[in-house]
Amino acid sequence: SGIGPLVNYFNPSGGYPFATLNRTTTWSYPEPNNLGQVVNLTNGDADLGLSINPVLNGTTMDIEITAKFGIDYSTSDLKLVVYVLEDDLLYDQQNYTDYYGGASVLANFEHDYVLRASLTDLMGDTILPSSTSANSIFVETISTAVPSNVADSDKTSVVAFIVNGSSNTVINVRSAYFGETQTLQEL
Repeated sequence: SGIGPLVNYFNPSGGYPFATLNRTTTWSYPEPNNLGQVVNLTNGDADLGLSINPVLNGTTMDIEITAKFGIDYSTSDLKLVVYVLEDDLLYDQQNYTDYYGGASVLANFEHDYVLRASLTDLMGDTILPSSTSANSIFVETISTAVPSNVADSDKTSVVAFIVNGSSNTVINVRSAYFGETQTLQEL
């Protein structure tokens, strides 16, 4: 359990640093020289809009995710993935690259967007086809305790994305910090 299944799926060799773009393509090394791979994935319009409205009530996270479908996805295998992330975690980091001057250990390295919990199956929960026809609005509400591994709940955020379950390709993604209010993206 834990992150193991996600690592096994995307990076079974275990080599790091490692990044997968759009859950399908390995980001070519050296990554800073290949930013075009990332930018090229942001140029198209999505056929569905998303919004996330997360609220932190003490030790409870109340999260509303809304999707509006611009085209008919009822014959697709769509899945919703929801992760809780945490920022500003300071840990020593082994460095196996030339980055940061090639130092072997980066002391008190700031880690942001660290996966703390998956509120769905790691690969996503199925969205019923009856909810994915053109102009349909799908709403998922999640209420759960702040994960026990979170050091500071004020530094957490939520990322939600809808993927094609057959290809694992991301159709659209959004993130929000707790207390942030988003409107549904217009298609």
